[in-house]
Amino acid sequence: RMRSVPSPSSARRRSAGGGALDILLVRSPDEAEGTVRSSDWHVVFGASQLISAPAPILVNVKINGIAVDAMQMVIDGALQPAKFMAQRGASGPGSIVNEAQATAVALDIGVSSSTTAEESPERAAVAGAAATKQTVTVTPSEAVLRDLIALGTLREGRNEVIYEAGDGSMCAMAFAYLCHVDSKVVVFDIDGTFTTSDIGGHLGQAFDFPVIHSGVCEFLCHLHARGYIVMFLTARCLLGAAGIDRTRRFLFEIARDAASGYCAPVGPIFTTRHTSTFDALRDELSKASGVFKFRQLRQIAALFGQSPSPTVGASSDEAATANAKPTTRGGLYAGFGNRSKDAIAYMNAGIECERIFIINTASRIHRWRGSTRSSSQPKAVPQSVHGERTGIDRPWTSYLGFLKDVETPFPRLVSESQLEQMLSWHASVAARARPSSALGHAYRLRGVSRATTGSVQV
Repeated sequence: RMRSVPSPSSARRRSAGGGALDILLVRSPDEAEGTVRSSDWHVVFGASQLISAPAPILVNVKINGIAVDAMQMVIDGALQPAKFMAQRGASGPGSIVNEAQATAVALDIGVSSSTTAEESPERAAVAGAAATKQTVTVTPSEAVLRDLIALGTLREGRNEVIYEAGDGSMCAMAFAYLCHVDSKVVVFDIDGTFTTSDIGGHLGQAFDFPVIHSGVCEFLCHLHARGYIVMFLTARCLLGAAGIDRTRRFLFEIARDAASGYCAPVGPIFTTRHTSTFDALRDELSKASGVFKFRQLRQIAALFGQSPSPTVGASSDEAATANAKPTTRGGLYAGFGNRSKDAIAYMNAGIECERIFIINTASRIHRWRGSTRSSSQPKAVPQSVHGERTGIDRPWTSYLGFLKDVETPFPRLVSESQLEQMLSWHASVAARARPSSALGHAYRLRGVSRATTGSVQV
C-alpha cells in the first residue's frame, strides 16, 4: 500500500540546485527470483557551482537515508541528466529500453582510462568504468534493485531518494514508489484537472493559494483508500518556479479542500524533462505536451507488462476499439484530464474510454466519448464495446458528486475493513487540518455513513 503522508520539509530543505522525477518500481513474483522494473531515474543539476566544476562529476544516491554505493551516477555538466554506471547488459528485463536510454548507452563520455585518482577521483571512477567496458544508463540494474528490496532498503510504498552531486552541496530529491504488478494506477492531470484552470494552477502555486476544484482532495483520498495508486502527470517543467519540487509542495502540503480539510494522498509525479518554463510553455502551445504524456504513459504501462497499441494518427473510434480490452491485472486503469489531448494520450496508452474522465472549469465531469467534443458540452455516455452499461448516463456536477457512484467505475481492491480504516485515517487527518469554524459534511458509501470528523457509524 502507498503510505499517504505529507512531503517531509526536512527533505525539501536538502534539495538545492537540482530537480528529479519520481520513480515507479514494479515487482512481479511470477518468476523464480521475480522481476523488478523501473522507470527512469532522471535527475539534473543547474547550480552555478556545477557550471564551473570540471566534468564529469559523480552523484551519490541515498535511499531512505542510506547511501547506496552500487548506484553511483555521473553527470557531464549543468542541466545534463545523470547516468548510472552499470555493467553492459546488466540492466536485464528490469530496465525499460527507450530513446533516452539508447542515447545514454551511445554517449561518449570522453574520459581517458589513464586518468589517475590523484588528478580527479570523479574522472578516475568514470575511467575505470570505461576500462571495464561499462556503459551508462538511466535506470539501475535489476540485480541491484532486487538486492535493495531484499535488504529492506527499498520498501513497499514511498521511499525517499536523495541525489548528492560532487561534495554534497548540490542535492536533488525524489521519491521512489514500489508497488506490485497487480496494482492499478489512476492517472491525474494537474492544471485544470486538480486545479480549477491551467493559469489558476500556476498562480495558486506561486502564491501558496489552493485554487482547486471543490472536493478533489477528498475524491483522491477515496481512490487511495480503495487501493488505487494515484499518479500525477503534468506538462510542467522539471526546474523553475513551476518545477517538480514546488509542484510536490503544492499538491501535498498547500492544496486542501476548503470545506473539509482533506489533502491529496501522496503519489508519483511525472513532469516533462524541460529545465525552463519557456520550453514547457512552447510545448503546451504547440500541443506537443500530449505526445510527452503518451510517451511517459507508454513507459509506465511497460513496467506492468502492458502492451498498448499506439494509435497516434488513427481516428478516435478506431483507437477506442483497438484499446478497449478488459484490464485483468494491474497497470494503467483510469485517467482524469481537462482537455481532449489528455484523453487521447490516455486512450492511446491503453486506458479504456469508459475510464477516461474529463472535467471543465465548472467542475462538471463526464466520461470521454472518443471524440474531440469540448468538455463543456457533455453528452450521454454510449454503451460500452462489451455491450454493457458502465454507469449513469449523466455528467457528475463535481468530484463530491462522483463519490456517490464511485463503486461502479472504481470497485474496491482491498477488504471492507481496510477501506474503512483508510477512510477513517484520511478523515482524521482532514479533521485536524480543518478550521474549527468549518462544518464537516457527511457522505454515504455502500450503506456506511461517515463524516469528515473521522467517526464511523454503521
